[in-house]
Amino acid sequence: MMFSVVVATYNRMASLRAVLDALAAQQTGGRLTYEVIVTDNGSTDATESMVSALSRAYPVRLRYVRETRQGKPHALNAALALATGDFIAFTDDDTVIPDRWLAALHEACRRHQADGAGGPVRPVWITPRPAWLTDGLLRQLGMVEYGAAPFVITSPEQILIGPNCAYRKALFTRLGGFQPGDPAEDTDWFLRALRAGARLVYEPAASLGHQIDGDRLTPKALARRFFRHGQGYGLRLQEQHNRRTVCRVPLWVVRTHLGLHVKALAALARGESRLATEQWLMRHVYAGVMQQCAADWLRRKPVSGARPAVPTAAVSTSTSGSDPTPSVGSDPALS
Repeated sequence: MMFSVVVATYNRMASLRAVLDALAAQQTGGRLTYEVIVTDNGSTDATESMVSALSRAYPVRLRYVRETRQGKPHALNAALALATGDFIAFTDDDTVIPDRWLAALHEACRRHQADGAGGPVRPVWITPRPAWLTDGLLRQLGMVEYGAAPFVITSPEQILIGPNCAYRKALFTRLGGFQPGDPAEDTDWFLRALRAGARLVYEPAASLGHQIDGDRLTPKALARRFFRHGQGYGLRLQEQHNRRTVCRVPLWVVRTHLGLHVKALAALARGESRLATEQWLMRHVYAGVMQQCAADWLRRKPVSGARPAVPTAAVSTSTSGSDPTPSVGSDPALS
């Protein structure tokens, strides 16, 4: 079986080099072959020359493609056009990859006759974890942990995300590539595959780490990130016509947004400052949903007919509250 491993990057030459070194050291046991594709989304550092030099003695085929259109979906789609593997695996340019990661993905797909597989994504703290960062917020930073046993995924809440997943190439031929302009492109594509009947597997043996710089992880940065991903969720949510809306904004989103204000103030009054911070930050997701839906309504109001429907996003549940929370996937800007 042949795998194409795709690494999208932007101005992270040093951490990318560590990822490429880890991919070069993969222990496959002779059961699979693989190539590595670096897709550079307009880096201004020496990424291209580093990859070029490394490719001369790399143990497998190492390819480089430059995509100047900004946005990770464009970068991933450029790599898809080059990939020759039966499966296409994805990781980020700042992950910590064990030497049997690819073998574990391969074995999961083989054993379960699966169309795709993924595993845990665990935080690797470059600097100490901020005291205010709750477990609920940490999951929204793209961490994945669904237990110690493998299983076939049946719920849209059991998301496989960009730093650690692999899909059969034929699925991309059938369903198309990643959605440009969507900041949660990995979540969106997972849901498209799941709803198309793809057999997807969670494999705990295929685990890796995702580096997080706590010094760069501020409430302000997290608020911006949540708002952007709320906008991406809004792109899909507004096409659901089975809920009551005002200007295409679902009323449940408005209620949830206002409810998070109340819950944050109540938690603060009880002296639960970490919970208050979590609730206060999560409201930015719903603010992004409302902004996107209302803006789309204003653009489309004079025109009859709707934009073609796109798949709906997943909704996960925070452990410290009962509010439905759109999954916001991974975001390298914060790591």
